[in-house]
Amino acid sequence: MPKYKVFTEEEEKIYDREIGKLMERLKGGMKLDDACQKIDTDDPEMYQIIADDILKIVIAELHYQQGMSFEKIAHELGIEVDRVVT
Repeated sequence: MPKYKVFTEEEEKIYDREIGKLMERLKGGMKLDDACQKIDTDDPEMYQIIADDILKIVIAELHYQQGMSFEKIAHELGIEVDRVVT
């Protein structure tokens, strides 16, 4: 069973704030990696969690809720299809 990071109250605030900002950037047409470069945290672990989670959220919304193909999602985000599939 994978271990999950338990966020402190401050980390939870950072996570929520940055996920919200990322969603707005992506909805505005920014590519995923460009949007993720703007994540505001000095903690590399927190950065990776946020970057991984935003991709999972977008896949859930676009593929599972809207039926968009992985290829189309990858194109919209400016990333490789393999990254979406993984």
